[in-house]
Amino acid sequence: MALEPGIDSVQLARTWAALPAAGAWDDDPEEIECAGAEWATIWARYQQGDESSGGGFSIRCDASPYTRDAGLEIVGNQVWGRTVIKQLDLVTFASDSAAWFQREGTITYGATGADAEDILVGLSVFMGAAQRLRIAAREAADGDTDEPGSLELTVVLGSTGGQNRVLGV
Repeated sequence: MALEPGIDSVQLARTWAALPAAGAWDDDPEEIECAGAEWATIWARYQQGDESSGGGFSIRCDASPYTRDAGLEIVGNQVWGRTVIKQLDLVTFASDSAAWFQREGTITYGATGADAEDILVGLSVFMGAAQRLRIAAREAADGDTDEPGSLELTVVLGSTGGQNRVLGV
């Protein structure tokens, strides 16, 4: 399906609620259908649990190349992969370059105050390859794991309609 340029959907990935105790990860993160999306931006709203101590959250983003059929059964394998960090080499004229990449473990944010904070976490580029996305969250290890804060996650999915693709990819 060809997508028009812009925002295709806005989906709630985690409803406003306290993070699990003791720094544990969410045990069953919401799955977001993202078939055809070329990018995803994550918006977070976080408020630390104990106003007198520092708090923060960590998230872990996983994507799957497999979709669900109309009966919500997984088509293919139950495979989840982490997003990747890529470091480009310098590009020079008439010379090949190299790039380094590795799996991104977690993204962590430390609160700057006691009030709820809205944060634009970042952009993941799928180029239409991911079918499902899930985001697990926890109170950051450097945060207050005894009194975890509350977190809500919203995912904005979009496409360029093929306008920004390089070499027809």
